[in-house]
Amino acid sequence: MRTIRSFGFVCFGLMALVALPAAANAQSVPAPVVTVQVTAPQATTNGILGAVLPGSGDTGVKYVWVVDQGTPIDDQLTVRGCITSQTGTWSKAVVGYYPSTNLSGQIPSSALTIPPGIEFAPGDACKDSVIKLQTPGTLAVGTYIKTIKLSVDAASNVPTGLRVPYTEPSLRQIQLIVTVMAPQQVTSCYLTDSEGELLSGCDDNSITASASNLGRFAIVVNKKNTQVATNPGQFYYNLIWRNNGADRAVRVRFTRSGVTPVGRQAIHYYVTNRPNTPITQAEFDMANGLGTPEGSDDVIATAVPVRSGASLIATYHLEWATLGTAAAAGIGTSCEAANQWMSVGATVYDALGTRVGVCTASAAGYRK
Repeated sequence: MRTIRSFGFVCFGLMALVALPAAANAQSVPAPVVTVQVTAPQATTNGILGAVLPGSGDTGVKYVWVVDQGTPIDDQLTVRGCITSQTGTWSKAVVGYYPSTNLSGQIPSSALTIPPGIEFAPGDACKDSVIKLQTPGTLAVGTYIKTIKLSVDAASNVPTGLRVPYTEPSLRQIQLIVTVMAPQQVTSCYLTDSEGELLSGCDDNSITASASNLGRFAIVVNKKNTQVATNPGQFYYNLIWRNNGADRAVRVRFTRSGVTPVGRQAIHYYVTNRPNTPITQAEFDMANGLGTPEGSDDVIATAVPVRSGASLIATYHLEWATLGTAAAAGIGTSCEAANQWMSVGATVYDALGTRVGVCTASAAGYRK
């Protein structure tokens, strides 16, 4: 999906509004011409980015909201029309809005406020038209769409008979898409290896449950009873915190036992729209490759802005803390007898210091 970029607004071209002369002799009176530039915003008030509508040939824009069931939406977008040139005598030109109707899977009409369009009069420079989306939290899980076509409203133009040639590309339609998903757990956490693969249990199946203590790892002990390696060799604690409230900034404090940070920038964070749970390989790579480094002192001290409905992914790169030391007396010698524990937790706080999320995941090691 290609995101449209501009200085504040997304430009979709020029519309030329041409009025036929009332005089009988068309050669003696030049036809009035009003050229109007219509643009859609780069983003809605709540930060939903516009993108080119597939198949529209750059003449359409779409905005997509993804929310959990039970979460309402209150957002709006401003379409702007500007007169770029005009000649002759005219009184009114209207770019009308024509919403789709009587189709299944549509955004309910009660959730939309759609004006008739943009009306221009001589002397106007630019006119704004606001489309509002206010969905209730009662929509069922599913995808809802509303398409709004834009066209010059010939019946409302003065003089009558205004014809409409276009300079391409010109904005022809706006599509609003709302996807309602089953509620996602607010806070979840997982242990992975250094490649982002989830730890496995004794049955070799990946541990996909959040906050699990079923992950297992091997501790390699040499003949001198020294712990020299683990399998996997290193670990990551992966936190996903979803902001189901209003826009806010959050900080994170980690706790850990049995493990120590790897490197000076062991912690990274990244904000995304809606990650999967459990964390996927792509999201793991995104957080660590594109994310912001935050040191290795058990805290994300930066106040990270997370908009409503978005999620914070935080990762912590770790290794077994007692490598190079003697194996503990009584260390388990099979996966089923694993008893050397590592545990990592995180607490998410808002700007007021209120705890808004907490999650701990653990795993046990055994001698190999």
